[in-house]
Amino acid sequence: MEPAGANVRAHAIGRANTTGTVPKKATLRKFKRADLEVSEKIGKGAYGGVWQATVLDTKQEVVVKVVWPDADLDPEDAKVESPGQHRRDAFKREIEMMRRVGTHPNVIGVLGATADSTVIVFEEALTDLHVIIKKQKRSLSLPIVVRVTRDILLGVEYLHDIKVVHRDLKPANILVFKDMTCKLGDFGLAREFSDSNLTVKNEVSTLWYRAPELLMGSATYTPLIDEWSCGCITLEMLTGRCALMGRVEEVCDCPQQTHYNYNSDQLLKVFHLVGTPQDEELLSKMQCRKHFQSWPKQRATLDTMITNMCTPSRFGSSDKASPSDDRILQAVGEWVKMTGGMLTLDARMRLSASDLLAMPLLAVRAPAAAQATNNGQGAMFQRTQSVPAPPFVRVASAGPSTDAAQKTGGAEERAARSTTTTTTTTKKLLLNPFRRLTSSGSAGGGAPSSSTDSVTEKLANLSTTDRLAPKGSAAYQREQAAAIGLARRPSLPSDNLRNAPAQVGMYKTASDMQGAKRRSFE
Repeated sequence: MEPAGANVRAHAIGRANTTGTVPKKATLRKFKRADLEVSEKIGKGAYGGVWQATVLDTKQEVVVKVVWPDADLDPEDAKVESPGQHRRDAFKREIEMMRRVGTHPNVIGVLGATADSTVIVFEEALTDLHVIIKKQKRSLSLPIVVRVTRDILLGVEYLHDIKVVHRDLKPANILVFKDMTCKLGDFGLAREFSDSNLTVKNEVSTLWYRAPELLMGSATYTPLIDEWSCGCITLEMLTGRCALMGRVEEVCDCPQQTHYNYNSDQLLKVFHLVGTPQDEELLSKMQCRKHFQSWPKQRATLDTMITNMCTPSRFGSSDKASPSDDRILQAVGEWVKMTGGMLTLDARMRLSASDLLAMPLLAVRAPAAAQATNNGQGAMFQRTQSVPAPPFVRVASAGPSTDAAQKTGGAEERAARSTTTTTTTTKKLLLNPFRRLTSSGSAGGGAPSSSTDSVTEKLANLSTTDRLAPKGSAAYQREQAAAIGLARRPSLPSDNLRNAPAQVGMYKTASDMQGAKRRSFE
């Protein structure tokens, strides 16, 4: 019998090797277009469209990601625009990365691609974590949060063992399957590494899940940026919404590459959550220090937030008796230690996925999580709306109106509620296996104000109550104006603000899907 603190891991079949050796590359099937029958379109990104499809010879339901515009699937768009070599190259990189990653229980499976690398075939999932969090709000039980966090960390541990950093972990990129196993998806930004210190060359990671060392202008970063993102995801599951929703336009005009990841509003929220850094050795390496060194010092609020979220009703106990005060106090300490280990501002002190998985909270045996699932949480997952409301994305521009953005977000939300209440579709939702972008390479907004008064005013609005405000509040509307993709990136030939809305990844609503005719992909 193993001790209580043993590092027992759920779904650990095929666990990543810990020797650092490279796994055997996955063998991918070479598909022909005629092998696939395509039905509904479920999303579109900067480089391709995502469609539900069936492999004709095996009748397997899959997802296909196709370079945009495609002459067969996007005939009107193809008449006026070519896919461009940059999109084809992006697909080739993603295919090679998926082949390099290979197979793991907590990494999305790729079945194959066409010979010209314009179509990638992925396994089908039930939904994604973004949809579950949005539907369940703060009702996810703590055992479910533990199980999802464990699955994500198992995938991250595997990637880091084989010298791959994901660089874009967020709820929308976490696929959830029928058995409630979670898998990492969207490897469009993933990179191999040999040295654990990687050089900052462009914008890295989605803004809301971006590690503080990147925001502060570090010239290098480590794979531990994935652990920070995982901590943000765990906190989002606890609170029911993203705790760090920075405005995408708060960037600077500094030309240095290290400033590409700076965002004053996001960094302000990070400091409010985990405290202002005081270590001079750390700060001396941050090239954006001049932007934030005069800000008022803040104390961390993370521990208080976690304590407020660990309520008796969320423990998922098999009996109806409430947990004792001692049990709650012990659990709060474990949650603070685990989440704080991921959300550590100094990357040198941040815990790795392997260290986190060795913690008692994440070493709970799988049957315990399964028992909590059978007590109602599993049914909640199954009831999740199969086609979610399209998340509204505000395009970063030179001077957006906050009021206008909130009104637009509210309209999107009302339309979304109308769609989700009337839909009768039974199609499964598939996670878009691609990166969502909020705008083109021109992320305007100019240099952020360095005024201490302006920062102090923002701090006054950063109370815990505001960040956890209910639906309809200003904070909730800011969530709809999603910074779910990258605020700025190197310009591409077809990237400009005029075309930006067409590049935003959006889900099709159920009404848009109804009556869609299946057609051969020829």
